Amino acid sequence: MSGSHETPDYRSTWLGLGTALVLALLIAAWLLASTRQPAPWEGAVDLRPLPSLPAAELADHLEEQGYTWPPEGEVPAVAVQTMPTDMAGLDGDERKSLFFRIILPLAVAENRRIEAQRAFIKAALPGSSRPEPETAEAARVRELAHRYNIDPDLPAGKLRQRLLHRADTLPPALILVQAANESGWGTSRFTQQANNLFGVWTYNPEEGIRPTRAGAGTTHSVRLYQNLQHSMSGYIHNVNAGHAYAELRELRARRRAEGDPVTAHALAAGLERYSARGEEYVAELRDMLENNDLTDMGLRRVALVDGQ
Repeated sequence: MSGSHETPDYRSTWLGLGTALVLALLIAAWLLASTRQPAPWEGAVDLRPLPSLPAAELADHLEEQGYTWPPEGEVPAVAVQTMPTDMAGLDGDERKSLFFRIILPLAVAENRRIEAQRAFIKAALPGSSRPEPETAEAARVRELAHRYNIDPDLPAGKLRQRLLHRADTLPPALILVQAANESGWGTSRFTQQANNLFGVWTYNPEEGIRPTRAGAGTTHSVRLYQNLQHSMSGYIHNVNAGHAYAELRELRARRRAEGDPVTAHALAAGLERYSARGEEYVAELRDMLENNDLTDMGLRRVALVDGQ
């Protein structure tokens, strides 16, 4: 054993600890930002959070506010935070009714948020001009471009076109049946444990839970969400920005340009790549639309009202 002894360099130690702390804070901030719901835009609807309740108690609470299924014009602007853990205990009709009532306000509110984005894009990029650099409006345009994976330095006209192509709404009826299909009407493990309504994946193991039947050699997890509203926002953004759903966006843009209604039945064709079942999956969604009497235009007229 050596008899030599070095005096500890406490300044270096503290600098090292300080650097590690800063790095940890930066990582934490990045993780928080990656799971945070997008910031609200002007015109967005603020939903009142509802705490977790047993299924029957939640159904009674909604009925007390006059919110039944199918809705009659107005639904309360409420956000159920987590799916009731006893959804599987309800009979089929009761489970469907409660599930749709949980999901519809989330879908309508997210569509309203996107409509506000579209209004901003049209105002900020009216033609070949763009906002003055270094303004809040210009920063907002760049933020949207980055969010939708678009080059923010494109010519103004092209940037406007591509933003409006991606920042667009989805038919509520399509959202409802896909949520029901992917979550097993709110009973799946991923919905119950991860607030994941749509089976969205992540390849970061710290942001998800592994499927129990994941194949050998696979590395994906099912993404964890803070609440059901975050899951809704993440799903619609995935459809609007993910490369796998370019066909759906083309269908939507073409129908808009030709003056045809953007229906759930039509857009379902763009979801072949959402499932390994492809065309069979699309047919199943369309069957669900028909079997559950989900009319596109009726749900589009739904208004969110503040309730207590």
